[in-house]
Amino acid sequence: MLARNLTYWELLLATSMLALGCGDRSPSSGGVAGAGTSAAGSSATGGVGSSAGANPAGAMNVAGSAQSVGGAQSAAGAQAVGGAQAVGGTQSAAGAQALAGADGVSASGSGGASGGAANTAGGGGGGKAGGGGAGTAGAGGARGQCQPPTSYRNLFTEILSKTSAEVDARVNEAFTQLFHGSANDQPIYYELGTDQAYLLDVVHNDVRSEGVSYGMMIAVQLDKHEEFDKLWRFAVKRMRQSSGFFAWQLNPQGGVISSGSAPDGEEYFATALLFASKRWGDGTGDMAYSSQAKTLLDKMANNGMFDKSSKLVLFAVNGSYTDASYILPSFYEAWACFDSKNQQFWKSAASAGRAFYPKTVNATTGLAPEQSELNGAPLAGHADFDADAWRVVMNVMMDRHFFNVDPWQDAFAKKLGAFFKSKGSYGEQYTLDGTVEDPDHQSGLVALNATLGFSLPKSDATPFVQEMWDLPIPSGNLRYYNGSLYLLSLLHVSGKFQLWY
Repeated sequence: MLARNLTYWELLLATSMLALGCGDRSPSSGGVAGAGTSAAGSSATGGVGSSAGANPAGAMNVAGSAQSVGGAQSAAGAQAVGGAQAVGGTQSAAGAQALAGADGVSASGSGGASGGAANTAGGGGGGKAGGGGAGTAGAGGARGQCQPPTSYRNLFTEILSKTSAEVDARVNEAFTQLFHGSANDQPIYYELGTDQAYLLDVVHNDVRSEGVSYGMMIAVQLDKHEEFDKLWRFAVKRMRQSSGFFAWQLNPQGGVISSGSAPDGEEYFATALLFASKRWGDGTGDMAYSSQAKTLLDKMANNGMFDKSSKLVLFAVNGSYTDASYILPSFYEAWACFDSKNQQFWKSAASAGRAFYPKTVNATTGLAPEQSELNGAPLAGHADFDADAWRVVMNVMMDRHFFNVDPWQDAFAKKLGAFFKSKGSYGEQYTLDGTVEDPDHQSGLVALNATLGFSLPKSDATPFVQEMWDLPIPSGNLRYYNGSLYLLSLLHVSGKFQLWY
């Protein structure tokens, strides 16, 4: 069960503080601060029906800065712009930006099919093949490194044929219940006074930096400015420490329980602030989102939150190991476009994060450990796939959706999908080789697994996306972690989680 106590880590806290020379956090057993440690909520009926096979939806792009060969043919038969180099050093499958530019509309060729996925690593929509004939589909044009996608995939519409109105209604219903529900077992968002708010871990009756930062990300994606500011004001006034980092655990009255930082909170804080600045513009003081984000990013890069050698985010400030679910290459790509002072470091962190995943994920099952050594080996005592590690699939599939520069991600989706398909109504905790340790079928994990649809072919993706669509909105005593992950996954799968930079 995901409701875990804090006893072991409370005993470890004093030792950790001495070893690290800082106030380390005391996460619950097996489910660290980053995991939120409570999860459950409504169990979905039935399990995943099928998965396996992972053909990318659209042209695969090749990482690197190689210049396209002038005059090379695009997938649709159109000539690429001669000798053009993709901005940011990312080459499209066709070799260069398609003739018409960002949306990759190719010149007339031998094909007649519509081409490519809406969001290839190169960016814009897939190219349209020329008139006449039965040629191959066109590949999307290259996207500059700091140019957001022109459109985002909606898997509910694409895979389940749901209408935009149906999807909008589902998203609005979920946000309304979990942020402003009237019944005692519905909301996770609570206000403190007239100008602050937090997300409550109902089981442990505490507030976590993870939850507040998730709430801010959800708010900025859904254009909920008032909720965003109240959450950020709580973080600034109650959580932020003299180091510039944020205490991971508070009580609902805003008192600090543990002053150590859980870096996934800082990662979501910084990214939400960056997006808020681009979406709404900056206010003054604490609401000057861009300057607040830059200050935090500079501290994260240079004050012990990332390992300078490996470029990996650490489990705790000045720690010696990591948590795979904290690794967010898509965020680092956005930071590199915003934080010019540390731009090269964030580019390196994105590459390092992508390279780390194959080292720590089980080669057969696709399961990731809760915590890992910096070389990828599972950390002793935290080697199981459990609540923290659930989030790895969202992190990897987010990167697949937005950038698509790592072919390993498709192989990962195929293996993980096949594993969960083989288990039917799968559990929440496994050894990395696939032995079940907790058979509870959790709605948070079900929701996260729907993001596999960004990589799997439609036939294999359908059961995962359908099971998420069929889920009731998480409620009840364990609604915090499941509900947070449900909302984040809902935004991704519906195409409403966007890169605002």
